[in-house]
Amino acid sequence: MKMIIRMLAALAFTVALRAHAGEPADQNKQYNLATSKQLLEPVPGAPRRLNSLPMDMAQSPDGRYLAILNAGYGTYESQYAQSIALMDTITGKLADFPELRTQADAPQTFYQGIAFSADNTHVYASLDSLTAPEGGKPNQTGNAIAVYQVIEGRLVAERLIAVPLQRLAPGKTQNRLGATLRGGLAIPAPAGIAVVARAPGD
Repeated sequence: MKMIIRMLAALAFTVALRAHAGEPADQNKQYNLATSKQLLEPVPGAPRRLNSLPMDMAQSPDGRYLAILNAGYGTYESQYAQSIALMDTITGKLADFPELRTQADAPQTFYQGIAFSADNTHVYASLDSLTAPEGGKPNQTGNAIAVYQVIEGRLVAERLIAVPLQRLAPGKTQNRLGATLRGGLAIPAPAGIAVVARAPGD
């Protein structure tokens, strides 16, 4: 729990710094906390509200954008879907892009993985499904990497890269996690991801 609190605090603090770097804080209002920390008002950097449970964050290689993966239950504003927030560090604009395939009761969820392409034009985010790991129906993505285009500060869904079931070594089994699998197979859970350049000829 402490790790989650620290991670959320770091995300909010980073977004605030990016939004208004160098903005002076009002030192007249300070509140000492039992944790030996202080709260300042107004909050330095005028932090922005995000969707629920920001899990991970990636910066575009050119430094212009921050993408924040929100993997909670969603909010009214996001139609109770998870989302990716995209912040333009030049203008300070923060926009949220709900992924409607992750609305409440959907068989898949965002997981802890987000990355930019090397040319700054795409964002990749991991989707995990234990009950429908191979997809197959219109509302199912299966385990996959969702690919979004970055177009003038907006995210546009482009495609899915399927993450197939994994074959186990002989004699190994996976705990049942909600889906009936063929023998010798296991459900993968795509988590942290990174994008690397292909070698020439690959």
